[in-house]
Amino acid sequence: MSITIVAHIHAKSGQEDLVRDSLNTLVAETRKEPGCLKYDLHSDSKDPTHFVMLESWQNAEAIKSHMGAPHMAENYARIKDAVRKTAIHQINLIG
Repeated sequence: MSITIVAHIHAKSGQEDLVRDSLNTLVAETRKEPGCLKYDLHSDSKDPTHFVMLESWQNAEAIKSHMGAPHMAENYARIKDAVRKTAIHQINLIG
């Protein structure tokens, strides 16, 4: 069974473009990773500072590898001062 992750990223006001562009770059690189089944970036229709990443991974090892990938570190360094808060949730399919 795959693992689903929902990540909420809240940009600081005025930093939306930087965060969006950086996350879009992250999407392109992450989709190439082994074990990545889905990695889609969404934006909140009412809050332009709120981004949601919907992810699906083959297994926990794929997630661990993703978190240690160089492009993840590069992305974090690029946007760390532009992000107000993040929340990452692993969710389970019911039914």
